[in-house]
Amino acid sequence: MPDGITLFGGLLPFVDATFYADRSGGGTVRRLESVSHGAYAGTVSLFSAGPWRVLVSLGPPVSDTFAVGTLAVTTR
Repeated sequence: MPDGITLFGGLLPFVDATFYADRSGGGTVRRLESVSHGAYAGTVSLFSAGPWRVLVSLGPPVSDTFAVGTLAVTTR
């Protein structure tokens, strides 16, 4: 989150991120821990190369999921 942005009730100690592969319909969810103001980090293992959409859920009382970006996985 950009500086100066706050959430009612404060920033969360974690968010749940969903990584969704459009081409296979598969996905995985990982909990990301807060590392600084509005920044979250974690490790995820994705099962195929290609583009993945990243969506974040804030948890109760917010029931919406927010698209936050995409990432590209390449093979070695």
